[in-house]
Amino acid sequence: MSKFIPGQSKPKGSGRKKGSPNKRSMILDEELIKFGLNVPQKIAELIPKLPIEKQLDALLDLMNYIYPKRKSLEHEKLQNVPDQLQVTFIGSQKKA
Repeated sequence: MSKFIPGQSKPKGSGRKKGSPNKRSMILDEELIKFGLNVPQKIAELIPKLPIEKQLDALLDLMNYIYPKRKSLEHEKLQNVPDQLQVTFIGSQKKA
């Protein structure tokens, strides 16, 4: 293995392969397992015990790690569509 030289770019294909965990993550995961803590299992046990609002918050937070974020789409302005719209309500008004 050659020594790193400042200013020189890394060789193509060097570094971690896509999807492989880094060493710190692996060590943390191993230590948690030694203490008998399985994080996904614990989350699955605790979420149903939370109030519904907290369940929703937790699930929305977890979605960031499960589903990719979608990019916004460009759209063109429709032709022959008015910039303003006037609405007129016709009918009887209720008296308070």
